[in-house]
Amino acid sequence: DRFPLIVNHLMNKKVRIDEKVEGQNVSFSWIGGKFYVNQRNHTIVPIEGHEHTWWKFAKENDLERIVKEVSEVRGGVDITLYGEGIGPGIQGNPYQLNELRFYVFDLYDIQFQVYLKPNLVVAVCHAMDIPHVPIYGFNVPTPPSREEALRIADGTSELNPKVAREGLVFKDMTTEQSFKVISNAWLLKEKE
Repeated sequence: DRFPLIVNHLMNKKVRIDEKVEGQNVSFSWIGGKFYVNQRNHTIVPIEGHEHTWWKFAKENDLERIVKEVSEVRGGVDITLYGEGIGPGIQGNPYQLNELRFYVFDLYDIQFQVYLKPNLVVAVCHAMDIPHVPIYGFNVPTPPSREEALRIADGTSELNPKVAREGLVFKDMTTEQSFKVISNAWLLKEKE
């Protein structure tokens, strides 16, 4: 049981609380002057005559330009924009969307091998007009107990208020430390 260890580590620190979004892990990278589209732990290689869904999404949403500009703002370092892809055909489309969407949850500086601090990720997303996963709380105290964390994890999704949210992610405002709490309501719905 790691919860007491994590809470003790983050005790008396301020956290940002993000909605945990249920979808497909997708990332977009700018490395060595080239743009990459990735799913989980592998790069999606473009195949002539077949356009992969996330490559098509990247083109339609000008993500190559955006990721390159984020790299330039960071001094030209290689970066990866991590997020959750949601919509039709992904995990049963729990948010009942009509289109694919991408929500950022992390930004990784490859050169310095660090995740950017949560408040900086939000600032980059805002400046570049990139959707960030919904933020439930900003600069708030860590929940004092597992029970309290579970209590606030239950609720409806900001992405569709008719749907229970999957849970919450608690991120230290000053480091890359975080922990996830899955909603009991979500888990019960998944068993049905």
